[in-house]
Amino acid sequence: MILLFPKEVAERLKVSVKTLDGYADAGEIRYVDLSRGGKNKRRRYTPEFVEEFISRRTRRDVPCPSTAPKARRSTTTTSKSNVIGFTARRAMLASEKQKNSSG
Repeated sequence: MILLFPKEVAERLKVSVKTLDGYADAGEIRYVDLSRGGKNKRRRYTPEFVEEFISRRTRRDVPCPSTAPKARRSTTTTSKSNVIGFTARRAMLASEKQKNSSG
């Protein structure tokens, strides 16, 4: 089994060792811990771990659906509703209320 140093893996991924450590801390890339339980971790990586990380992080750029060009609607719609002002609606409801209470 070949074990790679963090610097080697970072160079291959074209990131800093600090960024690689962040990936490892977040569980995004697997590693072998060679430390004896102290504060400093002695991480080593296998080529398989690196390839697995790359394949998981591989993306294809797809345009966002909300910014994609809109397709033209194939039909036209017509509405049978009428637009009335707020005050006109309020006045109509008030007059109906007066009719109901007086009658």
